[in-house]
Amino acid sequence: MGFFDKEEDKLEREIGEIGNFYGSLYIKKDGGKYYWSIAMQDIFNWEEIPESLYDELNEFEDSRKG
Repeated sequence: MGFFDKEEDKLEREIGEIGNFYGSLYIKKDGGKYYWSIAMQDIFNWEEIPESLYDELNEFEDSRKG
C-alpha cells in the first residue's frame, strides 16, 4: 500500500489543548514509526516516540471527544 501502513496514517492528529503561541501538540504514524511534534505555524519538527506513548496520547484524545 505504499509508504504508509494505512490510509489514516497519513494524517497528523492534534492532541488536547496543549501548545504554544505557534501551535499545538500533534502525533502521527509514518512508515511503522511513531512521532510527535509541536507545530510552529505550519512547520513540524517530528521526533520519534515509543508506540506505547502514541497509543496513550490517542486514548487520551479519544476520551476527551467522548
